[in-house]
Amino acid sequence: MNSYQKYILLLTLVFACITLVRGQSEKIYQLRTSQEDISSAELNPTIAENFIKTSGSLTYEHPDSALLLANKAILIAQGLRRPELEADAFRRLGLVLFAQDELSSSIHYLHRAEELYEETNAPNTLRRIYNNLGVVCEYMGDKQQALSYYFKSLEQAEIEENIQKQISAISNLGDLSTRSQQFESGKEFLQKGLKLAQEENDEVLTARLNMQLGMLYLHKEEFQNAEASLTKALSFYTQNKEGENLSHLAHTNNGLGILAEKQSRFSEAKDYYEKSLVLYQEAESSEEVVVYINLGSLAQREKSYKKALNYYQTALDHPSVEDNIVNLKNVYWNLSLVYGQLNNITKAYEYQNAYAVLSDSIHEAEIRETASRAELLYTQARGERKEEASKLELEKQKTLSNYYLLAGSIAGLLALIFFLYMRNYRQRKEALKKELVLKEESNKLMLVEMLRDHEVETLNAMLDGQENERKRIARDLHDSLGGTLAAVQMTLASLERKLPEIPEKAKKTYDKAEYLLDQAYQQMRGISHNLADLSLKDGGLSPALAQLKDTLSENTNLNIRMDYTSLGGRRLDSNVEQHSYRITQELFQNIIKHAEASLIEYELNYSPIKLHISIKDDGKGFEYEPGSKVSGIGLNNILTRVRQLDGEMEIQSKPGEGTLIEVDIPLVLS
Repeated sequence: MNSYQKYILLLTLVFACITLVRGQSEKIYQLRTSQEDISSAELNPTIAENFIKTSGSLTYEHPDSALLLANKAILIAQGLRRPELEADAFRRLGLVLFAQDELSSSIHYLHRAEELYEETNAPNTLRRIYNNLGVVCEYMGDKQQALSYYFKSLEQAEIEENIQKQISAISNLGDLSTRSQQFESGKEFLQKGLKLAQEENDEVLTARLNMQLGMLYLHKEEFQNAEASLTKALSFYTQNKEGENLSHLAHTNNGLGILAEKQSRFSEAKDYYEKSLVLYQEAESSEEVVVYINLGSLAQREKSYKKALNYYQTALDHPSVEDNIVNLKNVYWNLSLVYGQLNNITKAYEYQNAYAVLSDSIHEAEIRETASRAELLYTQARGERKEEASKLELEKQKTLSNYYLLAGSIAGLLALIFFLYMRNYRQRKEALKKELVLKEESNKLMLVEMLRDHEVETLNAMLDGQENERKRIARDLHDSLGGTLAAVQMTLASLERKLPEIPEKAKKTYDKAEYLLDQAYQQMRGISHNLADLSLKDGGLSPALAQLKDTLSENTNLNIRMDYTSLGGRRLDSNVEQHSYRITQELFQNIIKHAEASLIEYELNYSPIKLHISIKDDGKGFEYEPGSKVSGIGLNNILTRVRQLDGEMEIQSKPGEGTLIEVDIPLVLS
């Protein structure tokens, strides 16, 4: 390959990486190294094993490095023709991707590891990969497939004669059966596991299985058995609170609280819930959201609606509530009921509407998940057929026929799902339209007020969505494209020692490629930092404003004067800092786009009760009457952010006399 071809290949690689980041996150993760990256000195099994081990330790803190090491371990194992080592590397790659919520890619590579492990037929490795596949399938919502893999894991543990691993697999089977409402199967598994744990005198596993059995009996409303099992677990965990036992103790107390509430022992239920809440907080577990919901339900049953409202609101404000859609749905539904009991029809309707929207989104997510699984099946089937075609040329036509049949079946399934969803959606839409017409006729004024509140809520959600999307894009740019460009830089650096052997003209081409890569890397870093506002996150508003001034001064011919000395190095509430910075950004952008100004004077004054922002330009100005409605997308976005902080904005402008905009943001609730 000559230098020109290498140059074209480099540009193609950069373009492909950018395309991947901009919209291909749902596709199967591709290996990002090649055999050319592996030197002969690295073709050593010990090096591959160390890469796999190090990749595991870097999984959460440095995922890009973990992926790169797993990739290299795969290539070394392939170069050495060591299938068992290659399987270990594919398994590690799958687990790293699972930790990053790349479930489709994770299961793809775990299946590759499964195939290689089955060739070696080693029970301990097969048990591990089956257990890993069960966990990933469970997260993907494929409970039947997860049960199948847990069964396989149990079979391998029995072949090993490893009692503890058998109990662990049985525990997984029982727990998943319970959550799938297959109570009899779950009971059989858990009782079998409990018997084995007691025979082994394993107190830890015995307590865990008693807790799981207690929750199963609770679901079946076998209250006497539930209390007996949960009390045994409580006795052990009360005396052994170390490690994960603390969360198990909290879970057990919560289960006993649910039991007491079902038996109308409300005072006892409250005591258990409050103990559970304290323990979850001590364990720093997000499960405390469930306890707040249970406390709210208990207060609701006792008709203490204001207490119930406080518990549900606390659950709704918890940072982890959106991680569990079922919990979020429960909170919305119960809030709508409590506000209904308090005769606050507006709030009741608001949370009822939020519940309905969330239910619709769950339905859409299920459809997307079904499509994702179908795509994965399609990809796996396609790969399998290619391997068979290379080995058995005589079966090529049969393989191709099966391929088209599978693709047609998947396409037909997706079309059917889409048709059913759209029909259901239209029916719900028509029903909702009729309901809205009836409500409008019966109480038009109340409907107008609710629509106005909904509009404000939508604008606020839009702004929050914009911030989240900025951060997501910045993170994706930094993690995915940044790692790839860094790897390309390392590859180019490794070629420098061969430069004396390359003709002068080729060296110039190499230098140009290196320059273009540096430019792409710097531009990527700039875009990532601009989107994520790292200086705002790390240092607060003052350094963020300083960076903004430097950026504007470097990229415009404007005379910019900024004074924010009264703020000093103070840190404000993150929401106030974020919106104040965005307001400032949009004020400057509005002037640059429309004012034709040469001078901008910006001032931010801090006091304990408010922030005052003033910005003045000597541009062309515009016709504006104080108190009138603002026009233009930019000013409306600024006004929306100000109102989200309960602030006020004043505008003074006349044609030819420039513009003055003043914003006041309260720092103390009135």
